[in-house]
Amino acid sequence: MQLMNKIRSEQMLYLVVFLLALGIRMLNLGDAALSDFEAGLALQSLGLVAGENLNLGPQPGYVFPTTIFFSLLGASNFMARLWPALAGSLIVLAPYAFRDRLGQKAAVIVAVGLSLDPGMVALSRLAGGPMPAIAFTILAMALFYRGQSAFGGIVAGLALLSGPAVLIGLLGLGIALGIARLLGLWRKDDVQPDEGISEIPDPSPRSDWRTALLFGGGTVVLGGTLFFFYPQGLGAWAASASAFFQDWTQPPSIPAGRLIFTIVFYAVFALIFGLAAGLRGWLQDNKTAQFLSIWFVIGLLIPLLYPARQVGDIAWALIPLWALAGLELTRSAGPHQNWLISLGQAAAVLVLMIVIWLTLAGLDTAVPETIQNYWFVVGAAVLIGILVLVLVFLGWGWQTARTGVIWGLAAGLGAYMIASTFGVSQVRPTSSLEFWIPAPTTRRTDLLSDTLKDLALSQTGHADFLEVVSLVNEPSMRWVLRDIEGMTFVSSLGEEENPLVIITREGEPIGARQAYYRGQDFGWWESPGWDGAIPWEPMRWIVNREGAIITEKVVLWARVDLFPEEPLLETETDHSSPSSDEGVEP
Repeated sequence: MQLMNKIRSEQMLYLVVFLLALGIRMLNLGDAALSDFEAGLALQSLGLVAGENLNLGPQPGYVFPTTIFFSLLGASNFMARLWPALAGSLIVLAPYAFRDRLGQKAAVIVAVGLSLDPGMVALSRLAGGPMPAIAFTILAMALFYRGQSAFGGIVAGLALLSGPAVLIGLLGLGIALGIARLLGLWRKDDVQPDEGISEIPDPSPRSDWRTALLFGGGTVVLGGTLFFFYPQGLGAWAASASAFFQDWTQPPSIPAGRLIFTIVFYAVFALIFGLAAGLRGWLQDNKTAQFLSIWFVIGLLIPLLYPARQVGDIAWALIPLWALAGLELTRSAGPHQNWLISLGQAAAVLVLMIVIWLTLAGLDTAVPETIQNYWFVVGAAVLIGILVLVLVFLGWGWQTARTGVIWGLAAGLGAYMIASTFGVSQVRPTSSLEFWIPAPTTRRTDLLSDTLKDLALSQTGHADFLEVVSLVNEPSMRWVLRDIEGMTFVSSLGEEENPLVIITREGEPIGARQAYYRGQDFGWWESPGWDGAIPWEPMRWIVNREGAIITEKVVLWARVDLFPEEPLLETETDHSSPSSDEGVEP
């Protein structure tokens, strides 16, 4: 009975963690505009709903589920991101399967870490991003590890359908498993004996793989064809492999150092404790920690070498890193004889960390003559922390001192992690500077759409009907204007064409007809304003997420007869200041 109650409480705890992860990923999910990358995939799903004959990209595992969502619940930013958000929430259940190796406490810590990690949250809120590939691959590993071959095959099929991102993860995992096999790591007898969890029976590997292949292949066939409604999906899925190998011949898209910068400043919590656990694993011959450290290094190294790398590719390395961090934190998770002393020391460490953070935040407004004083305060806080550690060690021993430091660091770094997670899940003026969000981002699309609705109401009496010709044919523009009847996308205008509304890029002329139009510009795309790995002023970015932003604009040209209160002048070219983002008032 006691064991049953323990199992139920543990499962309830995972349910709470799952709901936490789901809530964070669903919060304001549809507020941010879809980028060109996201909108391109969402438009494929929208086209399938409309019955169009499309050439699909290599992500049927995203396009087809999103098609179902659009058919049942309508097309929206929220629905476009729903499938990755659900997959990113489910990944927190995977540690439960490995609790015999990690330990029950460590597995729970890993689940909580994956639910709150900024990178995992950001990728879960990205339409068509790598999260379904990551989540379903890890869940398939968990199911296979527990002998659930049928369910494992189904989930593995979903992972394979998620596009080229799964190949990056499988490559790293395969190399790590090969090295582990050569070194004799990840053995079946390498479990946590103090957890009271019995090993599962070892089923026949032959029957396991037959079942897995049967259900996995069935999932690929059914899921890759939308239950045979769109057989071309299998061809699109097969193209993901060729796309992956072609990417190895492309020039680098972003500096490799940006990936290192991202994992250091977004995943610093897991990095500090994970590296400590990896080092301890090699010193104390912990096979599980050794395998996880190998997987982390390989998972980080492959994206650094991959020419078509994106920041999201290093999310594969976060899985073993959090597992290592869970192992390290477990060693100091429980109370001990002098736990009140450790708690007091942890509070002191937390206060010192707050002082350091506030001091670094003040550097942004400091005059050059006083900057050295700020760094003096930072150095003094570090020295005080070391002094407190030494005093506690001399008075109560190393275990008490070490536990206090770990608790204090966990509290301070945990607060920083939650703040970073909140940052990537909100729509802010500096959202385009978040490294987990692929650039360029699309911004302030509501201003353009609201302006068109106002013009449509004044002209036709219907907010969704207006003659609009757009020379901007990017996916984000097509997605935002998808519901406007009378919308046309062209590459150029004929000399005699004078539609009610024209949309162009800033600086793109509309010829002699400009005398008959009034123009208003809108900031549309935003990208970080530096080419290197890190911002020009890294402290401003670390503390306030501030930095240079490059904005690309579009111009909405409205024909002057839409404004009957003003006379039509042959020379009128009222193109407002680029600094203004206000809509046209009808």
